Amino acid sequence: MPTPMTHAVVGASFSTALPQSLRGFRAAVVLGFLAVMPDLDIVGFYLGVPYSNTFGHRGVSHSLPFALLIAAGLVALAIRFKVFPGDHALRTFLVATAAMGSHGLLDMTTNGGMGVGLLIPIVPDRVFFPFRPIEVSPISPRRFLTDGAPVLASEFLWIWIPIVFLLASAWIWRNRGARLFFGQNRSPWAPSAGGYNHPHRKSPYDGRTMNFLLLPGLDGTGRLFEPFVNRAPEDAGCTVARYPVDQALSYPECAELVVSEFLPDGEFVIVAESFSGPVAVLTAARRPPGLVGVVLCNTFVYRASWRGFALLPWSLLFRLPLSWLSVGLHLTGFGRASEFLGMIREANAPVLPTVRATRLRSALAVDVRPEFAALDLPVMDLRGRHDRLVLGNCRRQVARTRPETTVVTIPGSHLLLQTEPERCWQEITAFVASHRA
Repeated sequence: MPTPMTHAVVGASFSTALPQSLRGFRAAVVLGFLAVMPDLDIVGFYLGVPYSNTFGHRGVSHSLPFALLIAAGLVALAIRFKVFPGDHALRTFLVATAAMGSHGLLDMTTNGGMGVGLLIPIVPDRVFFPFRPIEVSPISPRRFLTDGAPVLASEFLWIWIPIVFLLASAWIWRNRGARLFFGQNRSPWAPSAGGYNHPHRKSPYDGRTMNFLLLPGLDGTGRLFEPFVNRAPEDAGCTVARYPVDQALSYPECAELVVSEFLPDGEFVIVAESFSGPVAVLTAARRPPGLVGVVLCNTFVYRASWRGFALLPWSLLFRLPLSWLSVGLHLTGFGRASEFLGMIREANAPVLPTVRATRLRSALAVDVRPEFAALDLPVMDLRGRHDRLVLGNCRRQVARTRPETTVVTIPGSHLLLQTEPERCWQEITAFVASHRA
């Protein structure tokens, strides 16, 4: 068999085929575990089960019917406990089956051991592929320590390199290839139902002014809103909220600051990105006069990520210079990283590392679901399809807590308002105009 690590990587790679709302670290871990799970049959060696037995190693646990059964059971449980909606069931079932079934198929390419019972119990025979280039991994950890180098070398050549190539190709296709192939520009205009088709400088409000209160991300300076503000419709007024650069306020304190210092006159809509999603919810829960809607952009209402990340030395990490690699991977996508790197560095420069660290830890512990569920205003959840910071669980919490939330997904990364401002304005103004009418 290949090593458990390689099986796990192969299984985790299938997470890219899941529906967008389900992708993320947790999904990759689950699929990686499913891909490794068939090798739990090695306990049979210690229980006296013969290798050649149906329940022995590479027997029924490695078969495709067994993978189908386990995948069906897991998907049924997930739907029963509302982990994801039922309309994702078929695709998730197929991906889970493929992840678990990949184990037996990979074992069939190894050059040792008995064959794989790929179709047990339908067909009892054990089989190999005719082409078997992968060195079989010793089951004993001791033997692997002495004889494992050729195994790792063959897995790197025949499994790891192809996986990296396929994932990179898929990423390129999603981010650039499809647009180049179909002749689309970087910010495609594909208006949603009810949207307006004229470019962004046309007002959708028929001469009536609509104000937008913009709540910033982790830096809190609001400087990153410049590309978004510059492309606002003619009759849209923008007020940018700012948080102190030398003082770490809690989420309720941020909301209090917004209410006391930054509320626009007249009708307005809150647009909050990233860190400020909970601030928007707490501000809206106070029912300030004139508020007619809330737009959440790549943000969350419950724990931005795993709480264990709070244990990392963020005060030290935030002292390190922001790199092109980090910006490309987490914020803008690699195709736009050079364009925004300087702006992001300038926005973060005046903010103390301890302040950013405290804000991040607050984001990892926040829970404003009760306030979010109680909102009686129109809410839109604007999502970037390629966001790598706010992952599937955050989005599921939004949909689960307030099912009537309007969800719009467009091509883009975490800094969606900055990298795709025209498309974001199109969706936001269409959303506001439809509810205002």
